[in-house]
Amino acid sequence: MGLMANPMKKNLLFLLFLSLILIGCIEDPVIEIEEPIIEAPNLWVDSIVGELSTHQQLMQHVIIQVPASYQNNADSLIRWIAQEQPAYLELENWHPDSITFIRQQLDTLDIIHPAYLTNFNELLQLPSYDYWEASKANKSFALWNIFSKGRFGLLQFNQQHVPPKEFRDSLFENLGVNIFSNSFKDENAAIDFNDFLAQLNQASGNVEVELSLYDSVDFNGFRNSTSFKGLFVVQCPTKKALNYLEQGADLVRVPIEKSMLLSSEQAVSSEWMTESLKRVLNQKSKLPTTKQNLSAEIEYSKLNFAHNSVAILSDQDNLLPLKEKVVVHSENNHRVLKDIRQENRLSIDKHEINQKNFNPSTTKIDIYLVPDSITNAFANELSTVAGDKKVIVCFQNPNQYDVLSKVRNLVFVPNYEGFKMDILIQQLAGRINVEAEHFISNKIQVTNKQEAFKLARTSAEFVGYDSDTLNQINWFVKNAMNGRAFPGCQVLLAKNGCIIYNKQFGHHSYQRQQMVTHESIYDLASITKVLSTTLVGMKLYEKGMYELDDSLEGYLPDTLKDYMPYPSTIRNITFQELFTHTSGLPAGFPILHYMLYSNDEVGRFDKYYCDQKDTTYCIEVAENLYLDKEYADSMWIKLNQIWLDKAKPYKYSDVSMNTLYMMFKSIIDNNPKEFGFNQSKDELAKINLFEEFLYSTYYRPLGLERTMYKPRRKYDVNSIVPTEDESYWRKQLLQGYVHDPNAALMGGIAGNAGLFSTTNDMAVICQMLLNKGEYNNQRFLNEETVSKFTSAQPETHRGLGFNKKAITTSGYGMADSCSLQTYGHTGFTGTCFWIDPAEDLIYIFLSNRVHPKVNNRIYNFGIRKRIHNTAFSARLNVKDF
Repeated sequence: MGLMANPMKKNLLFLLFLSLILIGCIEDPVIEIEEPIIEAPNLWVDSIVGELSTHQQLMQHVIIQVPASYQNNADSLIRWIAQEQPAYLELENWHPDSITFIRQQLDTLDIIHPAYLTNFNELLQLPSYDYWEASKANKSFALWNIFSKGRFGLLQFNQQHVPPKEFRDSLFENLGVNIFSNSFKDENAAIDFNDFLAQLNQASGNVEVELSLYDSVDFNGFRNSTSFKGLFVVQCPTKKALNYLEQGADLVRVPIEKSMLLSSEQAVSSEWMTESLKRVLNQKSKLPTTKQNLSAEIEYSKLNFAHNSVAILSDQDNLLPLKEKVVVHSENNHRVLKDIRQENRLSIDKHEINQKNFNPSTTKIDIYLVPDSITNAFANELSTVAGDKKVIVCFQNPNQYDVLSKVRNLVFVPNYEGFKMDILIQQLAGRINVEAEHFISNKIQVTNKQEAFKLARTSAEFVGYDSDTLNQINWFVKNAMNGRAFPGCQVLLAKNGCIIYNKQFGHHSYQRQQMVTHESIYDLASITKVLSTTLVGMKLYEKGMYELDDSLEGYLPDTLKDYMPYPSTIRNITFQELFTHTSGLPAGFPILHYMLYSNDEVGRFDKYYCDQKDTTYCIEVAENLYLDKEYADSMWIKLNQIWLDKAKPYKYSDVSMNTLYMMFKSIIDNNPKEFGFNQSKDELAKINLFEEFLYSTYYRPLGLERTMYKPRRKYDVNSIVPTEDESYWRKQLLQGYVHDPNAALMGGIAGNAGLFSTTNDMAVICQMLLNKGEYNNQRFLNEETVSKFTSAQPETHRGLGFNKKAITTSGYGMADSCSLQTYGHTGFTGTCFWIDPAEDLIYIFLSNRVHPKVNNRIYNFGIRKRIHNTAFSARLNVKDF
């Protein structure tokens, strides 16, 4: 034992080692494990130890503390690290991009790479709080992966906020996260010694000891007398560092400015030093095998730790989720996206928050984001606000709970660097989960839980994606537009119920007179097959109006016999076969005769068409072009006389989906009261009940404003993106009229095409399907129905209506990485959507690639698939397990 500076220190040291001796004499009450745990030898460690010089061995016991100012001299620092090869780097308050740069440069060098030490709160720029206690979601390994081996290596916490032992053990076992369990100071030895011993007997994590009074401590003795398997990390004056290493310490923390005080000539090689070296190298030995993006992963963890900890402590006035106009009062500026402001009817009022400026109204909800310290008088006033004032108080300092606990509507919000008001307001509006407890002074305060029920809008990092990678989509799209694959498009990605990429590119046409916006309405083409016909079919199936293995014979009207000499050729087709395109029906209906008919004297306006609408010519197929209504009846007869392939091979067929449309329309027409239609017979005759049933069952309750057939009935033509400038039949630019000729001859309302929409509207429908039939706290379809229709059917790769991924086939625009659970559809006009339940990912792409004429350049660029692939490439390494 070294000399003590005074008798008090000598007595403290005596007590310290007396306790150590007594431990060895006390019988261990813990039951011994019968089968010892045998750790496999680390071949890399064993092989490298004997090759290290004395100086290299010494440096593998050193944590070099590097202040943020060294970011400006990164090249010199890299050369110094390559020469000295320290065990750990503690980059104090460094920017993540600078850390990434250092790591990337060092990875190219043939050295013993340093691991990295970091502080939980410092790295994530989060205030001290027990996040892991407040929310189960904060125990997800995905959030902690940023601290795993290969990224950092050693993790410490602010002294009063350390995860419990069970969770620390779990992090170490599953991620290799090495944690400083606690930090002990020798000046508190008499008080903390029992806690120190208890920590060593927990046998998990690493223990830091700050030594300023003792000249020597027998760390080897402590290790022998306890079950401690971690590392002893010493914070001490640099000139004493070697002494503590000789006495069994594993690592010493040394400021880089004082590193020259370490001299390998003074180092004493011993058996204990060798064992300590192996322990250090073993903890460092696991290197990363995946790409690194520290900035994005840090942002992911920070945002989720913070917002998973938002807690609703009281909502006495039932103001949540937000249903009215909202004003947020804050002392800081908060940037919130325009879409989020509009969707949540939000405005921000920046001013000093105090008693003098407190003046809530009764016409809207006032949210006050109070500062970290408020007067007791102001707290009392907040607690006595009458319920008609509709005030929600958000506090950010957990210690304020005692003075604010009586507030009628109270929310705890962690105050972190780069606070995101847009996420918080969407949590309060029911778009992002709120599920935390409030944890303070080792006590849990009961809180209200609130599940998300609408789509949110967030950064890609919030859901574990990299926004920089997603921004590659911008280049892909612009490259395709430069190649005239399409004049413009909309692209949307939604992950975990959050829209993370939502952009519009280019113009409606190559004349570039109108830019594409989020309100631009696109012709969906064959996407109609699933977002109209199949959706109606799913609801009718739930209502028991048909069975999938039913043949059509039982649903065809008896009056057909009056017009046909033979039984209907489609009578033995089943609904299942129509949905899966295995009915034997041809791909398209023989309509060429109707499209090309003309008379030498009167041109196209003769047998079938007229340029003015009247009681006979009333089926609108284009602007100033109307079809004789008798056509519908004649086509129905022709459908029942159509030729079938008796082998019934798979053949993608517009006729199949239009047959389903006719069947479903007939079911609804024949049972109007069953579907809520109580108008008179004459009034019902004026309504397309299929269309109205679709709108009233899905679109209106979902809040869709721009999803419909025949959009020119509601919107100005300039809001609608044009498709083909057709010259062979309708002889005009098609804008707001369905591009598909089959659907056009049916008046624009059909089962195979005719639907128009936007990516924002489609995202809501897709999220409803991804939620297994539920959205905005409303049940639209049963879970079993959604699962049945979106699953691959026997003897085909398709679902019921929906297209699916298969091992041997893939739809246009579907990523190679998407799961076999993926379902969706494409459209001829250059559209697609794919829903991947395994990834919880929605992808929507809308374009008018047939403008001004039909071409195949979109396939040459492979843009739809390339965007989908990019989405999967953007995933951060943050998976839970």
